[in-house]
Amino acid sequence: MALPRPVNGIPGTDAPFDVVDMLDRPGRFEIVDKETGEIIDNANGYGYKTKTNAYKAGWFKFGGGKKKVDDAVAWWHMPEHEEFSEWLREKRDFLIDECRDMHMQLDGLGKYMAEQAEEYAKEHGIDDYKPEYFKAWDKKL
Repeated sequence: MALPRPVNGIPGTDAPFDVVDMLDRPGRFEIVDKETGEIIDNANGYGYKTKTNAYKAGWFKFGGGKKKVDDAVAWWHMPEHEEFSEWLREKRDFLIDECRDMHMQLDGLGKYMAEQAEEYAKEHGIDDYKPEYFKAWDKKL
């Protein structure tokens, strides 16, 4: 038997949900509340194709992952970060245009932009910036 996965970084905490076979869709899975048995997610009625995917979705939605993404998106919506976001947008657009003009590939653009965002935050004293926030930057647009 596998050890319980950590919830919000707390090791040994058991999941608040379980994954079970869907009764009306054989071979599909849904997420249920461990305490009540109530269905809390079933991929909009279609069910998850694999148990692994259902567990991944459960950990994301009910284990804290979604909150982290929501917090990061909210960070970019704060008025004091608008200038930072605009700078990133202009830098990205400039690089895309330059690559097109020189018929170059855009390989590594995301990684480069993430590094640029970290440098900008340091140079401008944005102490509450976290590198994982960059992943949510495009969701803000």
